[in-house]
Amino acid sequence: ISIVSRMLANVNTYQALQDLGIETPQLESDLSNLVGESLQELLEIQKFDGGWSWWGGSGAGFLSSDAFITAYVLHGLQIVSDAGFEVGEYYLDRAFEYLFNHLINPENIEETAALDLLAFQIYALRESNYSLENYIAAVYNRRSDLNPWALGLFTLAVDQIEGSSARINVLLGDLEAAAVWSETGVHWESQEISWMLPGTPLFNTAVGVLTLSALDPASTSLVPALRYLMTHRNALNPASSPFESAWVLMAATSALKGTGDYQAEYPFQAFLNDRLF
Repeated sequence: ISIVSRMLANVNTYQALQDLGIETPQLESDLSNLVGESLQELLEIQKFDGGWSWWGGSGAGFLSSDAFITAYVLHGLQIVSDAGFEVGEYYLDRAFEYLFNHLINPENIEETAALDLLAFQIYALRESNYSLENYIAAVYNRRSDLNPWALGLFTLAVDQIEGSSARINVLLGDLEAAAVWSETGVHWESQEISWMLPGTPLFNTAVGVLTLSALDPASTSLVPALRYLMTHRNALNPASSPFESAWVLMAATSALKGTGDYQAEYPFQAFLNDRLF
């Protein structure tokens, strides 16, 4: 997870600098190299079946591929590819095939964690050529059982696969209804938490911000949710939680794009001892 999270944080910063038109050749070069190193490391530890396991490095050959980890890696590879880095269709196609072949049968799902995982798998497969309609319909019918992070990613996936539809409005309404308002802003909390799947308020809220900034930037929940993330950013320890850090960073930059603040211009004056700078 840490390799993907570092790669996501670096590529997100790299892309933000380009979108903002900020010319920092050395920083962009350093970020590009870091993204390339993480990408190469991930591709080298892809397993023969197209998936990834929880741990890489020595001894990882004895570990089986995992659907959640593979979905997360695939999510990262697609973002890196969209940013202009060469991933290679061979690696993506093998990952798509593994993940599709390991989709959970909706009829066999009883626990929320399994439903959340299926929603994440659909999200990771959103750019594939596989037919996901039956899985989408099954998850949509049980959307009230999804934790907020899974609901948000599922909404983004449905939007990309189906485009604007009545389902999107319903899903966004469900996400808004699940929001918790407080003095520090808006956040989302998981109903159930599994040790194998994320579910902290920071991660839930980061996905909420990502979803609203992409599909409903005029939402009254977006800015308070972003404020919640910024207020609680000191609770993040990048060394121990690169996963949360990466998602919070992606959420913040996505919110800036969604609200148009990327291109914001503000007149200002600065004074020191009554003297204008």
